[in-house]
Amino acid sequence: MNSPSAESPAGQILSRSGIFSACIVYVLFFAVLNESVFNVSIPQIVEQFQLLPSQGSWIVTAFIVTFGIGQTVFAKLSDRFEIGPLLVIGILIYVISGVYGVILQKGYAWVLIVRAIQGFGASSLKALTLVAVAQCLAASAPKNSLQITESNEH
Repeated sequence: MNSPSAESPAGQILSRSGIFSACIVYVLFFAVLNESVFNVSIPQIVEQFQLLPSQGSWIVTAFIVTFGIGQTVFAKLSDRFEIGPLLVIGILIYVISGVYGVILQKGYAWVLIVRAIQGFGASSLKALTLVAVAQCLAASAPKNSLQITESNEH
């Protein structure tokens, strides 16, 4: 009977966090799916550009290096700016670079550059979702401790 209604502030927070969580799960699912599909296509890319296997691995390396750097950058930016706009910027970088990847797929150098840019954009998803979860947990921890303290007093 004490569940918050949609009109109450608590109900609004719950509905916003539910929508945010659903969006994050949706975006992360397709980001992981994209990377899985791309990694499976590496042998075809090597064949198409007539590359050595080591040159093909540079495509994955370019993504992973910028992904790692981007996580640090986006996590640090989240200290100064709100997570939502940063997440939108990261997703836009990821999507726009993917579109350019389709357009510029004729050259190996362009594939490397686009994958590096995609890695940077994709890094925002992981870094900012972890920051958002940490902020939510930190915000709810004092409330939980207060509730425990109050319940022990009675």
